[in-house]
Amino acid sequence: MTNWLTGQRGQEVLPTSVTTGLLIACALPLVTNLFGIDWGIRPVTEGTPLQQVRGEIIVTLMSWTAACAGVVTAASAFSMFRLRGDVTTPILGTALLFCGLMDAANALAVNGILVSASDPSRFADFTDAMTRLAHALIIALGTAPFAFGVTVPGWSGSAKNRHAGFLVAAAVVFGMGAFSIVETCAVIPTLPQTVFPGSVIPRPVDAFTLMIYLTTGAFFLPRFYQRHPSLFSHGLLLSLIPHIILQVYMTFGSRRIDDNAAIIGHYLKIVGYLVPFIGLLCDYSRASQAEAKLLTTEAQLQMARKLQQALLPKASPVIEGYQVSGFSIPAEAVGGDYFDYLVYGDGSIGLVIADVSGHDLGASILMSQTRAFLRSDLTCGPEPTVMVDRLNRFLFDGDILGHRFVSLFFARLIPASNELRYVAAGQPATLLLPDGAVVPLLPTGPVLGFDEECRFVEEGLQLSPGSLLLLYTDGITETTNASGEAWGSNTLHELLTAGCRQPADHLTAVVKTAILRHAGDRGPVDDLTCLILKRESISEPAIDDHRTAHQLAARV
Repeated sequence: MTNWLTGQRGQEVLPTSVTTGLLIACALPLVTNLFGIDWGIRPVTEGTPLQQVRGEIIVTLMSWTAACAGVVTAASAFSMFRLRGDVTTPILGTALLFCGLMDAANALAVNGILVSASDPSRFADFTDAMTRLAHALIIALGTAPFAFGVTVPGWSGSAKNRHAGFLVAAAVVFGMGAFSIVETCAVIPTLPQTVFPGSVIPRPVDAFTLMIYLTTGAFFLPRFYQRHPSLFSHGLLLSLIPHIILQVYMTFGSRRIDDNAAIIGHYLKIVGYLVPFIGLLCDYSRASQAEAKLLTTEAQLQMARKLQQALLPKASPVIEGYQVSGFSIPAEAVGGDYFDYLVYGDGSIGLVIADVSGHDLGASILMSQTRAFLRSDLTCGPEPTVMVDRLNRFLFDGDILGHRFVSLFFARLIPASNELRYVAAGQPATLLLPDGAVVPLLPTGPVLGFDEECRFVEEGLQLSPGSLLLLYTDGITETTNASGEAWGSNTLHELLTAGCRQPADHLTAVVKTAILRHAGDRGPVDDLTCLILKRESISEPAIDDHRTAHQLAARV
């Protein structure tokens, strides 16, 4: 069974100072009684009228304090339910709202504002006992289903029940119910007797309430706290301590409304109402700190996003006889995809597309390191195999991958001879020919960072006029719509074939539009990166395929 005071390891618990303060507050009446201090109020028949009603005033103040504590805690509980949907909050909110309002009505009756047809002392004793019994029953019946995993409709914390109308209606219903019960008791000429001064158990109704609290504390609330751990539910669990002690005092020690045990009972009721309220304050404080931390993290991520986007090419390089364009869209604030153009001193052009596993901050940092390494020397870049081999050793020796990997397609275009040399490290590509043929460029080596001694094979090809080199990460083809249907490589190839005579920047814009439309409102779940290199056709006149391409993009 869960430890009442400290909970189990890893569970939400109130600070030790709160628990210590609660124990001191509960022990205070017993300690003071041992030192001869009587909390009771002796009737005064002489003196000023104010002195003669001193007992009623003190009882009224304590009743109103308990009422205010109950109502404020209930209001805070309903607010927390609206914000977080925590099932513990409406249970306690209902109990405290009902009992707090009954305490208020009882205080009005004690002062004669609410006139009773029966004996005023019997009326006050009866309604006071009913308030304690109602609190015990609501706590027991409200937590028992959740303690044993039973789903109760209306208490699930669904969005519908978090509306303000639901909370206002609950407050009105229980408020009217509390005052209706007190008003009904006020008009009954003869109420049942609840106090028997000459008996060993002078308050038998409170003995029944005590049994309910003990049963709740032994079987329901500990299991409830295990299933729904929070500072609030821990406060609800700890609040049983003062309520159980209160019932012991009332059951065995109180024989009139203002004696020692009765006043101690009023005091302990206030303590019992305040413990969950402190739990709420701690929950609010933690939520505020978490929100502030979240806002700071979001600001940092937005800054990281701006910095990462600044690393992408601002413009495409001018290559005689060629067009090149690309885009990269992270799935979250930052991502692990990137593309780049490397303009070497000998006139050749490096084309890079890479996909770091994951799309979080760690992936973006590794992406930045990969980019920095490839850009470390642009005077006269080495052959693709040499560059990729050095990059692989850098990632392996630096021990910066952890469980991550980098797939990369690195190509070097020599415009003068229309020759393309490339290494595909776990990252394939596609060549689209003018006649509609699709030529896959398969990986020529494994992904980077796993094996220091692996070797990468360089492949070469001649780019014919009108051909398209298509580089893309798997987020493009694996993006799904609301029905779970992936976009697919065939759709991508059809889209580009339909607009193959359009400029490269137009083609990448159409791909971006089509893939985002396919993803829908939820957006992509993986980073999206695409790079297109097109060799211009000399003999073929420009044909406006703009409408055809966009019609296909809209359809897919």
